Amino acid sequence: LRGSARVSGRLRWPAEGPHFRGEAHLEMPHATLKELGAEIANVSASLPVGYGEDGSLNPGTVTIESLRVHGVAFDGFRASAQLRNGFLDLPEATYVHYGGRGTGWVQAELANPDLPIRFRFEADGVDLSQFVAEYGLKAARVSGRARYVVGLIHTRKQGAEAAGRLWVDEPGGVVSIDVLKSLLSHAPEGPMGLIRDTLEGLSEFPYKSLSGEISMAQGETRIDLSLQGRERFGIFPPKIRAINIQNLPLSFVVKVLGSQRRDR
Repeated sequence: LRGSARVSGRLRWPAEGPHFRGEAHLEMPHATLKELGAEIANVSASLPVGYGEDGSLNPGTVTIESLRVHGVAFDGFRASAQLRNGFLDLPEATYVHYGGRGTGWVQAELANPDLPIRFRFEADGVDLSQFVAEYGLKAARVSGRARYVVGLIHTRKQGAEAAGRLWVDEPGGVVSIDVLKSLLSHAPEGPMGLIRDTLEGLSEFPYKSLSGEISMAQGETRIDLSLQGRERFGIFPPKIRAINIQNLPLSFVVKVLGSQRRDR
């Protein structure tokens, strides 16, 4: 962490233990959270702090100019916040995500040695082509506007566990066939071989809808992906009606799509 912080308030210490009520102010140009793989820039916070005190606290604010988690970018983060008895609560958060907008909440038990952190976010209007370009997947070409919901809990003992869903509704978008052939190379032999043969005669796969699920536990992240083909000229059946990929390791996806970064 790099920055400065100031805490002011009133401390009482009766027989039952300490009581504190005040405010904390933080200016932090940069932070690196290795346990979460996060890089944070320009954090500004002004929030109420309470310990052993009854009664409500007036909410403060936390703003973050940019946040990068394992290479995924979030910008313009803003949330209401308070810190009570070591429990940091950001119940109403907004942010910008690759041209889309998201909302959610974050909680962290700072007084707990295991440091549990929880969050839930959902967003819509996310530009997949912008995400692919900025993430550095040089072998991928994907278009479409996505919406998602994702939740995570992280502790020092157990690491991170997460689950999420992703949708792209009609009119969908386009996926480059090179990407699909690389991903399908992970699929077992059988009916998928017919799809691979069909893909050889295509340069891109127009899809009308996309849905996916992601799960992470014990350091392994896996995804399920389903794409429904778009009718040609709005009338004729698609050359490929649907493509379904299940239980695919995310590490494999990053490898075959040729990330330009080395920290994946």
